[in-house]
Formats: sequence, structure tokens, C-alpha cells
Amino acid sequence: VRFDPSGQVLWGERFGDAGADDAVGIGVDAAGDLVLTGRFAGAIDFGGAPLYGSSSNVYLAKLGEGSMEPILSITVLPRAGAIEAQWDISSRWTLERFFVLRDNSSRTEPKIVAAGTLGPSSGVLMDRDVAPGETYRYELVVTTPTGVQFRSPVVTTTVPVYTTQLSQNFPNPFNPRTSISYVLAARADVALVIFDVSGTLVRRIDQGPREAGEYVVEWDGRDDAGNAVGSGVYFYRLEGISGVAPRKMVLLK
Repeated sequence: VRFDPSGQVLWGERFGDAGADDAVGIGVDAAGDLVLTGRFAGAIDFGGAPLYGSSSNVYLAKLGEGSMEPILSITVLPRAGAIEAQWDISSRWTLERFFVLRDNSSRTEPKIVAAGTLGPSSGVLMDRDVAPGETYRYELVVTTPTGVQFRSPVVTTTVPVYTTQLSQNFPNPFNPRTSISYVLAARADVALVIFDVSGTLVRRIDQGPREAGEYVVEWDGRDDAGNAVGSGVYFYRLEGISGVAPRKMVLLK
């Protein structure tokens, strides 16, 4: 067990098994590593792999202080109009709080984007307060009840920049299904609308608010009533977005 100067427990570790194990000598070398020597029966594991023996075996173990520190990892993934941060914590230390810090070229001080008391050893954050094309750096920080602080490596990602567009369906001609993809540069309330050559509405699909990003939807060749439509030329367009031309597709049976 390691204690801080006030007597608070920082971390503790157990070695050995149900056999007769003991520590004959314990010390700290010039590098600050812990050195143990003693006897064990059965098996004992100081990390990496267990040692096995019979009734009485001698061990000499050196434990680096760094190996006892918490293992902190954070990964970031660019999403549509956001950055998803995921983190994991593995620790022998008694930890109390965590913070996820974010900064970019326009900030002189990191911003706390997530914080709380430590419960589960992993977490996830969807950070939507980001700008397209901007690069952000994230760092995970944890603290003990006595204020000892540990920090993860800094990870970096850039928010994608999207241009609104409506792509040609594929396959085309098709029978009876085809996929239609579109891209939104910013959040919008949209609907993908299909109509025939006379301008009559055939189907309204993928309707609702959408974040900036790429989308793919499928049309099964049916109208809003669920009836299969006949062969012919059909058009589709994005409603709720201006400046995007409709496209033509052909259903062949």
C-alpha cells in the first residue's frame, strides 16, 4: 500500500495466492523503484505473467513506480457536426474525479467539456460545440481525493467540412430498389421527396431534422401507400434546402 504524507491511501496491490507467501526484504532503489524479495508457494504474479513453483520458492521482484500509475486512454472520432470522445481508466490508485479538457487554436486556456466523480472506468462524450474545419485537442485528467493529478496523452482530430449536395442514385436504372445519398453542410430539417414526371408526389422518405454529414437512404419502388409503382422516369429532390437541383432516375421492370 502507498500512502501520501497525510496518511491517505494512494494505491494498494496484492501478490500471491492461497499458498504460504511472504516478503523477507523490501526496499527502494536509487531510481525510486520498489524491490521485494521473499518466498512463495504455488504461484505469484507481479505483473506480466505468473511464476509457478512447488512448496518453497524464492523470488526477487522490482516494481517500477510508473507501472503503478493509472493507465488513461482517450480516443476522439469526428462525427457529423460533432466530435465523439471515448475514454478508459485503469488504476490501482483511489481516484475521485475526472475532467475532459479541450482546446484549439482560438483558445489560450483549455475548456472543460466533461467532468464528474469517478464511477465506471469508461465514458463517452458527444461534443457538438465545434466548428467545421477546426482542429481540436482533447486530454483526460483524473485526481485522487488528496489532489494528486494524472493526465492522459493529448489526442487531436479535425471536424470535417461538408458541402450540401444530392448525389445520383445507384444503381440507375434499378429494379426494384435503389440507394440515394446526400450531404448536408449544416443542420437542417429536410425530406427526400420522390415524384413522377407529372409532378405528382410518389413518396416522402428520410424526413426530419438532420445534423451536418453524409446520409444514404433506400427507396424500395413503393409509394406512400405501400403500393409498388410502375416502370418509368421518376425525380427526387431535397426539401428544406435551397439551391440543390433535383435528379432523375429510371425504374425498369
